Amino acid sequence: MARVRPFVIVLVALASAATGCKRAEHAAAAPPPAPAAPAPADDEAREPDPEPDPADETDSEVADALFAKGVAAERAHKLADAARWFEEACGAGLGEGCGHLGEMYSDGRGVPADDRRAHELFEQGCALGSELACDAVGH
Repeated sequence: MARVRPFVIVLVALASAATGCKRAEHAAAAPPPAPAAPAPADDEAREPDPEPDPADETDSEVADALFAKGVAAERAHKLADAARWFEEACGAGLGEGCGHLGEMYSDGRGVPADDRRAHELFEQGCALGSELACDAVGH
């Protein structure tokens, strides 16, 4: 194996620098640092937009997800499961969950028929903004 003499390495480094070689092992000096971004002017600085209340979004999303599970269970003819999901959606504040559960109690589907319980659920659903529930109680 041939020995490389130190002055050969120095000559290669100098030649690379003179020709503008960009490869790290051939470059004689580090590249110049990137220029710093200018600081924003006082009139450009502004406060960030307020974020929505995550608790409100989360409650609504949870109620919607519970309701969707109820609809899926009802379509799969798993009526007892559907009633449970609608009851949870109603308890989470979704009027449509109350309305659908009220219909199930009214018809005796997946739960024992109970007109009084159905009426209570329709009233609760109507108070929560469900048109289905409001129509059922005549509001």
